[in-house]
Amino acid sequence: MSIDAGAGSRISGLARSVPQGPARQLAVASALDALGSGAFLTASVSIYVERLAVPAGQVGIGLSLAGTAALFSGGSGASSWRSA
Repeated sequence: MSIDAGAGSRISGLARSVPQGPARQLAVASALDALGSGAFLTASVSIYVERLAVPAGQVGIGLSLAGTAALFSGGSGASSWRSA
């Protein structure tokens, strides 16, 4: 009898495929970030469409424009803030 461990086993499989050290930490962090981003985008689309009654086309255009703006602004704004 085989039990599928799900996404956790895939992430740990990714970690085992990369040598120990900073490269492994970066690979695992990138995989978790991608998983979180995908979950956020999926949840935000369903909330906008189902709860707020925004047409799906408008949600898609809005998220595309936000992604494009983030791409051209250099990525995450949190990493570029400096304390005054």
